[in-house]
Amino acid sequence: MIGASVVGYGLEIGAQDHASTATDVNGRFALYLPQRARRAHFTVGAPGRTLQSFELAIGATPLTIELEPVGGLLEIVVSGRFRVARNGVAIPLPAITDWMSGHGDPLNDLAVMRIPDVAPGHYEVCSAATAACVSGELAPGGTLRLSVPN
Repeated sequence: MIGASVVGYGLEIGAQDHASTATDVNGRFALYLPQRARRAHFTVGAPGRTLQSFELAIGATPLTIELEPVGGLLEIVVSGRFRVARNGVAIPLPAITDWMSGHGDPLNDLAVMRIPDVAPGHYEVCSAATAACVSGELAPGGTLRLSVPN
């Protein structure tokens, strides 16, 4: 996939070092994470595809990351700080807001976030203030609205 945005974080190394890049004309990318990192968290979004996050083992072998071709609309209703995960893997809030803004959302109404073209799967949203969580399944082409109680 040409022009996909890729952000990677080394895991289990006690630091939040990250690197970002875009895929080249062959759909390839290179990220340089701390050498001691053995696992990494990647958030990938591509034009005409979906936004999704992965946790993968890293090493000398090239990684292949497959993006879902058809996404859905995730609506999140929550006040204050929150965290969101798909299939148990966190999606960083900066990646979400960048994705929304890249899809023409002016980010005026963050009380109801409408995140287009996210990968299908099981989503969970938790309030940072109350630790209340809600979850549900997003189908390809579908809409999932998750309202976190105050």
